[in-house]
Amino acid sequence: MIFHCEFSSERGPNLLRFLRNRDRNANKDNYPALFYPELYLLEGGYKVFYEAQKEFCDPQNYTPMLHRDYADDLKHFRAKSKSWAGEKGDKGARPGFRPLKF
Repeated sequence: MIFHCEFSSERGPNLLRFLRNRDRNANKDNYPALFYPELYLLEGGYKVFYEAQKEFCDPQNYTPMLHRDYADDLKHFRAKSKSWAGEKGDKGARPGFRPLKF
């Protein structure tokens, strides 16, 4: 499985670590077994890959994350991302979730 984001500097590596940690936890009784033994991070991110291997990309154009045509979308989803991560309000609570009670 190959992880990437535009530059493979934040989102891609974070998601790769998240999946690896989940995989390790799921297989803690069977160490070193993993469901996903081969996880890779695209060096330089999609931007570098596109510049070097354009023929493998579909569509055949590259739009940077910070492109002015998508500034409103980026602003919207960055705000959503912060609220999903619990950066607003109570740091210990997860928005939209409540503890299970038995």
